[in-house]
Parts: sequence; C-alpha cells; structure tokens
Amino acid sequence: MRRQSRWVWGTAAAVVLTAVVFGLDLTPWVRGGYGWRWEYDPLPLMRWVIPVILTVIYLGGAAVLLRRRAPMRALYVWSVLFGVALALSVTAAHEGDALYGLFSRTVSKLATGAHWLAAHVDWQNGEWREWTTVMRGAGGHLSNLPPGLSMAYAAVSGLFGTSPDAAQAVSGLLLPYQCHNLDLLSYQPEQVASAGFGVLMPVWAALAAFPLASITRRLSGEAAARWAVLWWPLTPALMAFAGSLNTIYPLFTLTAVYMLIRALDAAAARGKLGWAAASGLVSGLATFSNFAFAPLPLILGLFALTYGLGVRKHSLPGLMVLGAAFGTGALLPWFVFALATGLTPLDLLRASFEFHLDLERPYAFWTVMHVWDWLVWGGLGLTAFAVLSAATMRRRIDGGSALSAALVVGMLLLTLSGTARGETGRVWLVFTPLLVIAAADGLRRFSQADSRAWLVLSAASAGLALVLALSLPVVGTDLTPPPLLDTAPASQPVDATFRDDSGSLFRLSAWDAAQRGDTLELLLTFTAERRSSEPYYLGGVLVLPDQTTFPAAAQQPHDRSGGGVPATCWPPGTPVTVALSQPVPERGGVDGAYFSLALYGASAGAGPLQVEGPAGPDTQIGLGPFAIGEN
Repeated sequence: MRRQSRWVWGTAAAVVLTAVVFGLDLTPWVRGGYGWRWEYDPLPLMRWVIPVILTVIYLGGAAVLLRRRAPMRALYVWSVLFGVALALSVTAAHEGDALYGLFSRTVSKLATGAHWLAAHVDWQNGEWREWTTVMRGAGGHLSNLPPGLSMAYAAVSGLFGTSPDAAQAVSGLLLPYQCHNLDLLSYQPEQVASAGFGVLMPVWAALAAFPLASITRRLSGEAAARWAVLWWPLTPALMAFAGSLNTIYPLFTLTAVYMLIRALDAAAARGKLGWAAASGLVSGLATFSNFAFAPLPLILGLFALTYGLGVRKHSLPGLMVLGAAFGTGALLPWFVFALATGLTPLDLLRASFEFHLDLERPYAFWTVMHVWDWLVWGGLGLTAFAVLSAATMRRRIDGGSALSAALVVGMLLLTLSGTARGETGRVWLVFTPLLVIAAADGLRRFSQADSRAWLVLSAASAGLALVLALSLPVVGTDLTPPPLLDTAPASQPVDATFRDDSGSLFRLSAWDAAQRGDTLELLLTFTAERRSSEPYYLGGVLVLPDQTTFPAAAQQPHDRSGGGVPATCWPPGTPVTVALSQPVPERGGVDGAYFSLALYGASAGAGPLQVEGPAGPDTQIGLGPFAIGEN
C-alpha cells in the first residue's frame, strides 16, 4: 500500500509540475513547435474565480459520493451537471457570455465550419453532390470535412422549417449575439435556429458519461466505472473546446464500442450480427462526419480480436463473420452517398489531403508532440494507469486490458503514420474516452477500491485542466461581439414612428445636429417596438433655406466613434442613440437648414419605410432647423 501511495502521489506531482510549466510558460515547447503551437495568453485572475470554485465544489461532492457509496444515478447527475457547468464557466471566462461564445463558435466558419457550410451549400439544387468541389472551395480546415455534420445541420434546419414559430423563437434568442453580422442576418430563421444544436455541445459532451460508465462497468467492474464517470468532466479538452464539434465525437466512439461489446457478449448469432452491424454503422456515420474517426475501426478491430479470442473464446472464423457485419454497417453511409453522388471515400480523402498534407511538420518531433498534446488535453495523469492496464494483458487477458492494449497499439500506429498535423488535443478527442476507461481500469488494479487515490489524481488533473483551459485561448472565431449601445439620448425632442408592413417598428424620440469639420453628424435616438430582422439604412436629404438639396448616401447607423450599430442590434423597448454623417457643402454659414430623414430596407430596390410625424404620414421626417457651414 505504501508503494502504491508513492506511485499515485508521484503521478499527481508530475501533473502539478506540468501545470506549473504551462501556467508560467516556462518553456513554449510544451505547446508545440516547428510549424504550429498553441498561443499562451492567460486570462486575468478574476476570471478564474468561478471555474475554480465550481471545480472545488465538484471534487468535494465527488469525494462524498464515492465515500458514501452513493448509487450510480447520483454520480451520473453530478457528472453531467458539472460537465456542463465547467464547460460553460470556462467559455464565459473567455468570451464574457457563455451563450455568445457557444453561438459564435457554432456559426463561425473558422471555429467549426459545419454550420457555416450547411447554410452556404445549395442543397435544393444538388450542390452537395459535388462535395469535393465544396471542400476545395470552402478552404482552410473545411477542406477536411466530409458532408455528414453539415447534412445534420441542414436536417435540423429542415426540422425547424416545419415549425416556423419554434424557428422564430430560437432564432430570436440566438441572433442578437451576432446582430451586426450581415452574412448571418441573411440566413432564414430555421438556419439560425439550427445552431442551437451546436450551442448544446456541452450537454452532448457531458452525456457521454452514460455510455462511458456502461462500458467501464462491463469491462472493469463497478469501482472503475464510478471513477471513470467522475473523471469525465475534468477532461481539459471538454472545458477548453466547448462548442466545438469535437466535443460530441466521444459519443460516437463510445456508442460504437458499447455496441461492439454487446456483439461480442451476445449469445444468439442474430444478436451478434445485429450489434456488430450497428457498431459498424455508427463508425461509418462517424467517418462520414469527420476523417479523424478513420483510425477508430482499427482500434475496434484490435479490441475485437483480443477480447473475442482471449476473453469470450470466440473462434477466428466467427470473429471474421462479425467483422464482415461490422464492415457492412460501416460502409453503408458511404455506399448510399456514392450511389447519390458518384463520389467514394477515397475521392473525399484526396481532396482533404490536398490541403492537409501540404502542412509541413517535422516527422520526428511530431511523433512525440502529437502524443504529448493528446495526453495533456485528455488527462495526463491518466497515462501511467492506462499503460499499466494494457501491460497486464501479458499475464492475463480480460476486458479492461484488451481495450487498453488496443488503444495503446492503435494510437502508436496512428502516431507513426505521420498523418496528424497538429492540434491532436482537439482532433484526437475522438479517442480520449477510451483513455479514461483504460486509466480507470489501471487504477482499479493498482489501488483496488481505494477512492483516495482517485481523489489525489483528480485534484492534480483538475488543476492542470484549469491552467490549460484558462491560459491557452484554443478556440478562435472570425466573429466579433455585438456593438456596445449608446443609450444617452439626444436633446432635441421629436415624435415620429416608422412602420413596415407588420406595423410600428421604430420610434424616433430625439435628435441633435453638430458640425465637425466638413461633416455634419446627426445623433438620432430610436426605440425599437420589436426586434428588427433587417439592417435598415439611414439616408435622406440635407435641405438649405433656399431649397437647395444635398442627398445623403444611405448608410448603416453608427455610434459616436464610428462603429456600426445596425438596426438589428436595437433591443425592443430600449432607447438607442445612433449617428448619421453627412458632408457639409462648401459655402458660407447657413442658419435654418433641415434634414429629411428616411429609413431604407436592406434588400435590393427596397423603398423607405412609412413614417408618421407631426405633419402626418410620409416617407421621411424633417429634422431642424440647425446651422451649418462657416459663420
């Protein structure tokens, strides 16, 4: 027991030391090198407070649940609840608002891309049938994406399309977070609403605790399952990459593994073949969604051989039949796609490699760095115990050691293949749940049912997870937060209501006019009656006392500093002051000028809104008089 304690404390100390190296950036080489490296930019300490508090509460509650041998359902609830809470807290620490962060990461072309592709592919006219062209045209990391996830977003969008009220409600909740994004404003409500699937990524990621525990219990027993389910929320990648599609991939992996185990454990031949085909189908859908899953069938095959031959005592011909059923299921999505498009998986892989393999990475350095990056983001403290689990297969094969050995051999072959190109902590999140299962099995062998060992390792791992998630900004987007609103009202009162076909839309309550150099700036205080779905333009005509007119080019409203504040960002019921700039004609001082203001729709050929002012209904409202020019 004393020797075991030294191993556990030694592993925990190594994890803490790694956290110190990352946290103080003692060497940048732990973050990558030779062509790619994670950025180091730690958040201010005040933003650490909530994630740290939540982590302490989680660990304390987990320790109590383990010590009191609480029922498994209590562990599920604790794991899922804090799996979501920790991901949200880290996202909020980086972005200021967790919902803004998750939404912007979902719709961003840079951060994930599948939703962006779904909105820009012409599904109606069959553009998806030329997916290799879509990949090449999209560029960047989208050149690596098969069509599966974009099709999933398109399907969710179609589902929302059958319920316009639900689409409007969800779109109305999410769109204000990108109210200034003119590209996103062109989406249909159901396309915006479909991003809700991506916003819920922390939930989907946390729910992986259920199949994770089921698999661990089958292979390694109850104690290991309890540790695995409580380890899962502390996975650094789940916190840091919240909102990324990679965080849902463990569900694919775990579902395929669970079904394969059911196939190998089943007594009836029909059950074996059905579960094997289902496992293959999930694996096929996974590769149809992302090529990161390509090594998964290899790991599953290695596991099926070791577990099937060594534990379940199947015959080799029997395993080959199960393999054929698995392969049939795995090829089914690709077969259907090939029938519809004429494209094979090799066609899409070639299109992917045109971009992917052009990224130069020194082979020798990255054979080490790829594994390091994966283990750091997956749970560095788990490594020794996962290897311990795999090593026990030399003495006796059982379910836990079979899966651990398959994982170790599969990841070794994947690393030596040289096909990875950085960011394996994110990309290989596909295989991280298998690392957790293997580590729980190894810890069970090492410390029996002693939960103190779990707590020591978990506390150290939680510290490293927080340092990584809060010091390395690993999810970037090509989007910006909505503009800050100027609510200080203008001074000159006016009462004018702008209407569209649905009724009152904006009320103009005040204005000011001031000349700065050769530019007249009008300040206009509007209150939206309801959320606008169109970025209306401000325009009109400057009218001098002699009736000389100077039309103003239609322009997006801006704030006093020149930043854009489109009408789609005006929250209903809140006065917002925006500005319109108009060049001043070159002439002497003029007193008594007016400006006839109009609001124009953004669509081509859209005329001005109707406006009701003191003089009755019109398409413009006169503001003035005021002085311009040199006095």
